[in-house]
Amino acid sequence: MNAPSLITTLDQRLEEVTVTAPETILGAAQKFDAIARSLNFQFAVWHDLSSKSGPVDCNRVSLNETAFGWGIRGDRWWDKPQIALASPIALACRYESEPFWLNADGIHGLTPGSDLVPRGLAKVFAASDEVSAILVIPVHLAFGQIGLVCCIPSDPHKADLSDEFREHRSALSLIAHRFLKTYNQSTNTRKEIPKNCYLTRRQVQCLQWASQGKTDSETGMILSLSHAAVRYHLQCAIERLGCVNRTQAVFRAAQLGYVGAI
Repeated sequence: MNAPSLITTLDQRLEEVTVTAPETILGAAQKFDAIARSLNFQFAVWHDLSSKSGPVDCNRVSLNETAFGWGIRGDRWWDKPQIALASPIALACRYESEPFWLNADGIHGLTPGSDLVPRGLAKVFAASDEVSAILVIPVHLAFGQIGLVCCIPSDPHKADLSDEFREHRSALSLIAHRFLKTYNQSTNTRKEIPKNCYLTRRQVQCLQWASQGKTDSETGMILSLSHAAVRYHLQCAIERLGCVNRTQAVFRAAQLGYVGAI
């Protein structure tokens, strides 16, 4: 499959990788894998960097082992829970939301202005004779959840993915996002967040300053409010967000985009 065919059939590919129920996870993953094979890649998928395990089918069997073919190679890297914490690729995905590719020389294809240089990158390639470059698709989902798809070339000696990156990154990013988003929805891996939660301007302002470590008195001075008024607005925000304290309220407000990046 060449790049134009992947793009012109994008709607069909998105439909194929959409998970509609737990029992459709494996089928959608296999369709996702078929796209990888057609582009001479093998996918390595992590649905949530905060999770200790990778994505599984409805029978709790690892998709990386079955659908994505890593069981054949015998490398059960998904059984190492520290990988999402220690891997420089995972670290890069925490800071970068658009696709990039990397090899022993560094990270390539980043948006202008990015100075991302994760530690330990050279060790990724020095420790393996089976991969010389990786195309990485970060998948930033709602509520701060981050997944990733590593595209490993079938040719272990291929160290330059600039052409593949240029031709396929946009379509692969959309397809990866659809698969991981619907996978997470079907497995309920995300905790319930209050729906239709509206905060007032004052509540948001108080939460924003609380997120920066300001006390009620300091927030009051900044906003020209009394100490009691600040506490009132924060308590109302806590109740609307379905939280039990201000720490949890600040976190949820950040997840919902009320206070911006903390």
